[in-house]
Formats: sequence, C-alpha cells, structure tokens
Amino acid sequence: PPPAAVGEGTPSSASSGCGFSGHPCFRELASLRCLVQGLARRVGALEVENASLISCLEEFGVLSVDAIDIRAHRMRFESARRAHPCSWEASLTDVLMTGELMLAMA
Repeated sequence: PPPAAVGEGTPSSASSGCGFSGHPCFRELASLRCLVQGLARRVGALEVENASLISCLEEFGVLSVDAIDIRAHRMRFESARRAHPCSWEASLTDVLMTGELMLAMA
C-alpha cells in the first residue's frame, strides 16, 4: 500500500472516536484501541461491583476486609506457585536446623 498521506491516522470525526482512516495499520491500531477502551470500561465496572460486594459483606458481618485481603493474598500466592513450580528438597525445619548448626559451629 502507498504511504499514508499527511493527516491520515488521526481520529475520524465521522466515527465513534475510535476510527482511523488511511493505511491498514492505522485501521488495525484503531480497532485495537477500541478493544482496549472497551476492556478498560469493563474493568472499571468490575472494580465498582467488587467494591460494592466487599462493602456489603463487611456491612452484614459476613466477612471482614482483612479476611478478604488474606484470602486474595493466598490465592495470588498459590497462582504464583502454580506458574513457577519448584521442587523443595528441604523443609523449614531443615533450613532452621542449618542456621542453628552454623551458629553452633561459629
């Protein structure tokens, strides 16, 4: 395709604010921009819904914000462990014993 003319790639006034004219790359970027804007709106709506649910749970004494934070932390930690598996060859007791042995030998 020929190079874009000066002024092409700017938002089109005839569109919903997401459209770009001219070069196919600009049209693809405009399409991706629209998708990102839609996702940003949805994330914003989900954040409001989440805050509302947390507020209701706390207000009715079902859960505290601390309990929700703790659960979210555990879920994120487990997700990280699944994403980055590791075979542990030592237990916490082994590690603590090693430290105690080093102190005893020093």
